[in-house]
Amino acid sequence: MYKFVLLDLDGTLLDTSVGVIKAVVKTMDDLGFSCPAQAILKTFVGPPMQDSFKKYYNISEEAALNAANHFRAVYKRLSLYDARMYPGVLPFLEKLKEREIKLAVATSKSHNNAISILDKFAILKYLDYAMGSDMEQSLTKSDIMSICMEKLHADKKKTVMVGDMDADLKGAQDVGIDFIAVTYGFGFRDKDDLKAISCKMFNNICDVGDYILAH
Repeated sequence: MYKFVLLDLDGTLLDTSVGVIKAVVKTMDDLGFSCPAQAILKTFVGPPMQDSFKKYYNISEEAALNAANHFRAVYKRLSLYDARMYPGVLPFLEKLKEREIKLAVATSKSHNNAISILDKFAILKYLDYAMGSDMEQSLTKSDIMSICMEKLHADKKKTVMVGDMDADLKGAQDVGIDFIAVTYGFGFRDKDDLKAISCKMFNNICDVGDYILAH
């Protein structure tokens, strides 16, 4: 049975798209970047912000980091709490805590912003640990997950990561733990997105909880 559960934040616990996109647009305007179409803006939600700026504007690592840190400041000031919790998240967390399962959030969102929004939405109190990205974005998703596991004293064989994007899957593979995909977030949509990988996939968090408690 799983005793340790790592959770992604954006696209898994909270739909943060409105607030993130609002801050991305403001950042682009502040820094003189042309604003892309809405479809491209949506891809900025979820992955490390530095990677997105570098990818779409073909800028240096340093320039991308500066843009990402500018975004973080704008996001915190302008729209951090423009988000909604996905249905069933709090009952999911309550059910797992009742079974004494250790919970941690492992997110690429900046650490301070992650803690603030988790607290705002009353999620933080259910967690045994939460870890976000550092300001230099030197930590990969697998680094963040490894830190969470260390803090939880987690046994890899009894640990699972729940997330909605390739970065979450890769992180789980890198640290050697099981992975559960959710399809209501920003990345995965159906089994075709994971056809080369053997893992469970669910379209709501309640079913994830039922599966975890049964395994």
